[in-house]
Amino acid sequence: MSIYDDMQKIAQDLLGPTNFKQGETYLVKLLPGGGPAYAPGKPVEKLHPIDAAVRGAKYKYIAKQLAVASDLQVTFAPIAVEPEARDFVQLDGVRYKIVHIDRKPSVGVAVAFTLIVRR
Repeated sequence: MSIYDDMQKIAQDLLGPTNFKQGETYLVKLLPGGGPAYAPGKPVEKLHPIDAAVRGAKYKYIAKQLAVASDLQVTFAPIAVEPEARDFVQLDGVRYKIVHIDRKPSVGVAVAFTLIVRR
């Protein structure tokens, strides 16, 4: 067990439902349709609940041109699936597109994710 495994448990405790959970927050995964490669069909959406802290995008993301002032920053501990650029975040029924994923740390065991999302 590495220090990152311990840090992941700490992040799950800190960002869990009893501390920072804000409203109903979901990671929306788009799964490919079940048809053949030439006609796969409509993608299927699967909602994964996340316990997230949501706020306006930090200045460091805006200064690096990874976000604009109206974007939101969603921070959460890892769940069963990792977010991808094609996914969405649903905040209290409103869907937001993921425009940047900040995985912490970048490699190895994920401790937390910060997503920059845009309406």
